[in-house]
Amino acid sequence: SKQPTFTVVICPLLALIRDQVQGMNTLVPGSALSLAGKMERSSQSEVYHAINHLQESRLKLLYVTPEKVIKSKLLMTHLQRAYNEGSIQRIVIDEVHCASQW
Repeated sequence: SKQPTFTVVICPLLALIRDQVQGMNTLVPGSALSLAGKMERSSQSEVYHAINHLQESRLKLLYVTPEKVIKSKLLMTHLQRAYNEGSIQRIVIDEVHCASQW
């Protein structure tokens, strides 16, 4: 069977991330998750578990803040592993006009 993949969406706006995740999960429950700086460890663990167990998870979109990408070695380790396994379909930068500030 084909390797399941997901898309990483880097987005600086927490409210937008929340809306997008909620909207996607209304359509396909469990298909969207997010990682931001001030999340409880259990919520972060849930995301990492979904990345590492794509066969069982329904993950299609992972929203992350630029700060999380920059500051989290743990996130980068998981993303590197997923990339090496061919699990990341694409990386999208939302609100790219903010990029000069990042």
